[in-house]
Amino acid sequence: MRIKRIFNNNVVLAYKDESEVVIFGKGVGFQKKHGDDLDSDRIEKMFTLSEKQTSHFVTLLNDIPSEYSNLTYRIVKQAEADLHIEFNGSIYIAILDHINYALIRAGKGIFLHNELLWEIKRTYPKEFEAALKTLDIIKEETGFEFPEDEAGMIALHYYNAQDPEILMETTYKSAEIISNIIKIIQFHFRIEFDKDEMNYNRLMTHLRYFVASLLNDERRGDGNADGFLFKSLIRQHPEVYECALKIKKYIHDSISKKVSNEELMYLMIHMQRIIEKEKGELHNEKLR
Repeated sequence: MRIKRIFNNNVVLAYKDESEVVIFGKGVGFQKKHGDDLDSDRIEKMFTLSEKQTSHFVTLLNDIPSEYSNLTYRIVKQAEADLHIEFNGSIYIAILDHINYALIRAGKGIFLHNELLWEIKRTYPKEFEAALKTLDIIKEETGFEFPEDEAGMIALHYYNAQDPEILMETTYKSAEIISNIIKIIQFHFRIEFDKDEMNYNRLMTHLRYFVASLLNDERRGDGNADGFLFKSLIRQHPEVYECALKIKKYIHDSISKKVSNEELMYLMIHMQRIIEKEKGELHNEKLR
């Protein structure tokens, strides 16, 4: 294998036959240059990404501190050991991106609340325990201490990056439902989503959990959904509520599942975030 690009001493992009591979290894890029042969003894992890994923990975590595790639490798390696699995390569993009954004927020004193934390701890206990250890590693390496809310978000990355064969049947059905929900939202509001935007990624993360809970009958009860917050959301954002009702009907018609008011409430919260962002940008474009 020959080196195509060196990101730092421990991460390189290389040619393997007709494809490109990302390689992690201590000193694998040290004193190397484009076209040099790789020292196979230094290769610790090698994985192939799609062309789009590779582009995204390269962009991340160009824009963030080099030590974050080493931190990501350590985190993923520990999580694989804790969960007794081998993730697909996309986990490195997800964790690298998440760590970078989380540390930027932490530097400003911003720590996000995760309203799904209790459900994540219950539904994905092994992934959550691994994510808690991830927070310990981040604290050790950077000095920033994150609350459990952050572990809940990381746990979802660990769940989504597991061997697709294990989750194949549910994943296919889940992907179909999520795709149709996104179409309902886009058609209702007559917008196109920016799939690289953070609120879109948050919506997708919520939808993955929401749909998985529907398919696995691990449901959120109505709780306080009939209280002040739910009624306020309906009053303040009637168009979002109307769209949520369309999604509720689609789910009932397609998989014969009922959506509780509490589930509807959280769906509305995530929808409103991204609708505000998308419509705000559209308004700004018209003003130019």
